[in-house]
Amino acid sequence: MQQQTEMTALASTGDWTLFERKRRKPGHAWLSLKLVTTGASRKKNFWLGWNGRRLARCHDLDHLTEHHAEVMQWVVDHLQAAG
Repeated sequence: MQQQTEMTALASTGDWTLFERKRRKPGHAWLSLKLVTTGASRKKNFWLGWNGRRLARCHDLDHLTEHHAEVMQWVVDHLQAAG
């Protein structure tokens, strides 16, 4: 049986919704984020990490930056504003 992970919607814009994965290890500084689109995109789900200052470098961030740079900037702007 697969364990369900609780997700909370943080923000949305157009076809994009940013979620926070609520199950975090104690003392772990990184937020686990899931960015989902219902719009036209080859990739629909992006897993990202945020440490309060920057996004973690990963394949999903590279893909998001290359194909949806404006959405990646929206994510960063939203997370910085939420502080």
